Amino acid sequence: TFQPGKYALKNFGPYATQFTFYVVQKDAPNIDTPVYTLGGKVGVPHQRYVTFLTDMPGFRIKDISGDLSNDAVRVYTTGVQAIGSGCNPVYTSRSADNAARSTLNILSPIATINFGSSKGLHYATFVGDYSTIYTDVGTSSIYVSPGYVGCGGSQLYSNY
Repeated sequence: TFQPGKYALKNFGPYATQFTFYVVQKDAPNIDTPVYTLGGKVGVPHQRYVTFLTDMPGFRIKDISGDLSNDAVRVYTTGVQAIGSGCNPVYTSRSADNAARSTLNILSPIATINFGSSKGLHYATFVGDYSTIYTDVGTSSIYVSPGYVGCGGSQLYSNY
């Protein structure tokens, strides 16, 4: 637990010009949501939400599948604690097939998927290449400005 105050972050690892620092209050909603870094296909059992972080300006989400029932899959360019506080998703699937076929370029170092329910096992693939937009019949794409998080009020995040 940290007390309010000024803190300095120091990197004791390899030199890196960019990093992502994600802080969540311990009593925040959905605090038990798993957080992953990029690295291919992820299986998430019995979780409604999953958050992904990268040290890059963006990444790609694709192959969203699993027990999606009839609920729409939503993708937010913010952490899970902001869902339900007036933040809008940057993507809402039209169907389970649409979620599975769409390739979503996220212009943010953080994104949260709301699978619609915590039933069963959900899958998604997360890769670092976000520069090429893929479209096909039955797919959806995201077009947003870098740094847009879908939330009203003061913007706490910038990727500049």
